[in-house]
Amino acid sequence: MVRSGMSRGGKVVLVLAFMLAGGALLPWALREGGVAAGLSTVLTGEEVSVEESAQRARAVQLLKEGNYGEAYDIFHRLLTAPARDARAVCEDLPYAWECLARLNRMDEIDALIEQSVEAQAGNWRFLVAAAELYRQLPHQGFLIAGEYRRGPHRGGGEVANSFQRDRVRALQLMRQAMPAADQDDNRAEAAGFYLRFAQMWLEGAGGVEAWRLGALTDLETLPDYEQGWG
Repeated sequence: MVRSGMSRGGKVVLVLAFMLAGGALLPWALREGGVAAGLSTVLTGEEVSVEESAQRARAVQLLKEGNYGEAYDIFHRLLTAPARDARAVCEDLPYAWECLARLNRMDEIDALIEQSVEAQAGNWRFLVAAAELYRQLPHQGFLIAGEYRRGPHRGGGEVANSFQRDRVRALQLMRQAMPAADQDDNRAEAAGFYLRFAQMWLEGAGGVEAWRLGALTDLETLPDYEQGWG
């Protein structure tokens, strides 16, 4: 992260661009303030972490005050950029979902989860958090012009559900998290991961539904949305 000026004790990088012939400053170095335009502050990793924590605290406060739109904007930024705090970012996702639900923008959560998973791909705990959210989301929605929109909708569309699709996507994310969980030094949390993974396989297939465990689940392909409420 780069900021103009010399604030917060960061490293100051002075960029002086010279032409090979004559040593004159290049035109871009002379524009908009001359040499001063080449001064910037590079925040250290510790400073970035402090700023990230401050943004997170601000978002939580906005959420508590009912400013859901502003809170969501901050959570969105935190989720879609690689996080310094691998544990705290896991809590940002359910907070962001709460904001969207209160704003009646449930149909935006799928895109947010996938963007966040891409940004936090190296964080196995976040992948678990994303899988958990897929299991907890409302699985009903509408197909509108061939696109699935999660949650209630006015103005037509075909009723559809994403029960099986959400289940398979959650299992895919858990499988993606496995290699990093295996290498984690916290063996208790790694064991907890496998316990939760096993529970996810059983969800929707317990009791009188146990016969479903005899059907193999294809984790390579997401099932299509199904008609009806499910």
